[in-house]
Amino acid sequence: MYTVGLLKVQQVFDKSLQEKLNQHEVVCNISELVEGFNIDVISTLAFSLEGDSLRYKDTKFRAMCKNYTQENNNIYKTYFAFCYPRLARLLQYRLYSPEATSYFQKLINDKLYEREYQRSHHSAYDFLQICYDYRKTCTNNQAFENIDKTEIAAEAFSFIPAGLDSCTTTVSCCLYELALQPDIQQKTRREIHAILRKYENKLNENSLNEMVYLKQVLYGKSRFE
Repeated sequence: MYTVGLLKVQQVFDKSLQEKLNQHEVVCNISELVEGFNIDVISTLAFSLEGDSLRYKDTKFRAMCKNYTQENNNIYKTYFAFCYPRLARLLQYRLYSPEATSYFQKLINDKLYEREYQRSHHSAYDFLQICYDYRKTCTNNQAFENIDKTEIAAEAFSFIPAGLDSCTTTVSCCLYELALQPDIQQKTRREIHAILRKYENKLNENSLNEMVYLKQVLYGKSRFE
């Protein structure tokens, strides 16, 4: 259901990548490229925040995403929070940094205010739009109040631990394996080019669904994660 948003991110990323590749003697770090794309996907789909991480690397959103990954590397902190949630809550234990928590909460509050009270016309079908549509169609005031903004922020934030490092690692390793196996790489490229020609070089939901071999390559890599 997020296909439109993904395609918009892809178009921005492709344009910035072409500009980067046109530079002379450019050396690209694949992990950074994939991470930047994933950050743009998360910011667009979960937080309704357009991004271009290839062109603007020092954004506040990216810094806060990196802040999460750096703060959450301690396995003992994670173990304590998940195994003893009541004690952690009693001690006001924080798994994530207060700075990142405040940033994402304020970002969600601002975006919800923009959707609900300023009645901004937003055609993108993202996570916040789903929340906004539910609030708009809800006639029960009690049910309306049950959707707490903190809970919405927590759900939006869950896109980061669920999709940032895991997707970056999977895609980066997949590209590395394709570089080591040129026959599989060429077969994948041929499928992509053939389907794009069929759809007049337009990447959409239908063309993506027809890339069967590309999906098999990704799924095959995921089995070894």
